Amino acid sequence: MRLLTHNLLICPVHKKPLAIRHVTSVDIIAVEYQPQFILRMIPRLDWSLLREAALAVESDCIDALPETPPRPQELEFLESTNDEVERPPVMAALQRLLLETHVVVGQLHCEHGEYYQIDEGIPNLLADAAVYPSEKVSAQASGAPVDEETAIPLDEQTGS
Repeated sequence: MRLLTHNLLICPVHKKPLAIRHVTSVDIIAVEYQPQFILRMIPRLDWSLLREAALAVESDCIDALPETPPRPQELEFLESTNDEVERPPVMAALQRLLLETHVVVGQLHCEHGEYYQIDEGIPNLLADAAVYPSEKVSAQASGAPVDEETAIPLDEQTGS
């Protein structure tokens, strides 16, 4: 799942942004530099969520991202250059984060406590697939096996 996709997703239950957590696998897949696309996306991005995602995937691009989003007008003069050497740091960071960084395995967390698995780069956002805090507590209380790191109830049929 690209970080661009993540930035546009919301919790299907509460309609709130989802934070990336427990990332265990990230791929960087180079794509052609797309300054026009990046400039058009800047106003649509949840900037604080993008910065949190950059930290969650342990990206070194976080240093190039300002605290507040740049205005696309400030970067428009740079859109004609495709030379990687001349790319401003913020555009290079946005290219890397939004288009080239793929979360392969991890979780998406809603501020209300639900979380959704990301497996093979695909987030499972089906409402019935969400793990709710009450289920986690009841699974632990019932003695059902629970993953120690993520506190996700384990499926007894697969033993995973």
